[in-house]
Amino acid sequence: MISKSSTKFLIFENPKKDVQKFTLEDANLESKTNFNSIQQIVEEINGNIENVEDARIFIVHSKKIIGSLSVQKMGELVNKLTLDGIDQKNQLSHIIDNKLYDKEHELVFVDPKKWRVINLILFAALLMSVVILLVALMYTGYLPKYTK
Repeated sequence: MISKSSTKFLIFENPKKDVQKFTLEDANLESKTNFNSIQQIVEEINGNIENVEDARIFIVHSKKIIGSLSVQKMGELVNKLTLDGIDQKNQLSHIIDNKLYDKEHELVFVDPKKWRVINLILFAALLMSVVILLVALMYTGYLPKYTK
């Protein structure tokens, strides 16, 4: 299931299955849907989203994003490959092998662990500065020293 407001999709082959399938992942929802051909994927995106002009399909190969195509370009390319006689199951491999995708667009994922670590370091630095300030105030006499 894809969201109507989604504009970024990932497409990759599913090599573990006996029957070759293509997986479409909505980058916003992380929902995955399997299809038998790239043509079905293009039709699904065209029929279900609002901003088809802004939508891009990012091609994943060996667990890396290698490039992307707009939905319109992907549809045109699939039609051309079908007319050239390339089997639907081999179309994605053909696109990857012949580098028929754009390399200019990137899809960046932010690792939430990175932000947790940065926040933890900032919190530790803040606590350390408070301790140094309290020690300095006690040393100068503005705060009484702790005695029993």
